[in-house]
Amino acid sequence: MLTLKFGGTSMGSARRILDSTDIMVSRAEGDRISVVVSAVAGVSNRLQESIDGCLAGAPAEPFVEQLRKVHQDICLEIAAQLPAFVPATVMQRLEFTFAEYHRLLEAVSAFGECPDSVHCRIMGSGELLCVPIVEAVLVAKG
Repeated sequence: MLTLKFGGTSMGSARRILDSTDIMVSRAEGDRISVVVSAVAGVSNRLQESIDGCLAGAPAEPFVEQLRKVHQDICLEIAAQLPAFVPATVMQRLEFTFAEYHRLLEAVSAFGECPDSVHCRIMGSGELLCVPIVEAVLVAKG
């Protein structure tokens, strides 16, 4: 089995995600593969900034909306290049993660602290948001 790892730069835009999934499809023709993908480029930094902002008393909502927009823009751009990709369906799948992220940030803001367990859950949100996009691209490509 071959494991393919795609970092944030490979997930940095719709074009890069489409190119990365082409590699996945190509490699799967000759080998059994597993795939690991990182958060979209810049998202991990934004997640940390949201933690820092909420620790300083900022509201959670702007951080959540900023992250939602990043992923929605990528989904819309993918759909423009891959007609079988349905951005509304993908965004609906991501909503659980956005809701959890919002709740965690609100707790950080309310309590003025971010325990390690909460920090890890927030920082892991980037990958949880990226994986369904990549999966939907692969399904759309057949």
